[in-house]
Amino acid sequence: MVYEIYDPSPEETAHILANLVKTPLTEAELAELDKPAVVHGLHRFDISVAENDAKYFGWMKNGTGAAWDKTTGYDDSFSLKLENKPGGETSSWSAIIGQEMFMAPLYGGKQYRLSFYVKTENLDGCVKASVKFHDPVWPGIHSAPHPFVAYWTEEIKGAADWTKVELITPPAPKNVISSYIDIYLNGEGTAWVDNVLFEPV
Repeated sequence: MVYEIYDPSPEETAHILANLVKTPLTEAELAELDKPAVVHGLHRFDISVAENDAKYFGWMKNGTGAAWDKTTGYDDSFSLKLENKPGGETSSWSAIIGQEMFMAPLYGGKQYRLSFYVKTENLDGCVKASVKFHDPVWPGIHSAPHPFVAYWTEEIKGAADWTKVELITPPAPKNVISSYIDIYLNGEGTAWVDNVLFEPV
């Protein structure tokens, strides 16, 4: 059995996405949602996956302390919130970025920069983020970690106002198809993360 995979050009993809019908969300609908969208470019966390299910994928939250905060942000009122109680589980947010998610392609041999702003409160632990590159298993359908290597940002500790964090990765593998981003809060306390950007250097 042979499966044919339709691989539209960037121009065709842009045309398809531009012509999707977008339904504006009411404030009540927005209040019920708990996942911001994964977008190409700057992640301000002011767009929901429910705005258009065909166009957006949601950030994935792990742990009871991960929440989409719609009251606090670096330059607006939206951010990712991480809050760990004493003896509680580690909280994190994660997203997949790249052509596997119908986003702008990643390129083998290029270095990439992950940057974001973080604000912490009553932190007895640290906030850190990682990037993992993925190679295709079946082109355009699935991918696998390459080869389970995670590149980490510096650890943010203590209480601090909005601080910028940056990581420049080594060159991406030749057949890179996506990158997996994880943002963790280890230990007790609260942190907010905003304006996440993953871009070629």
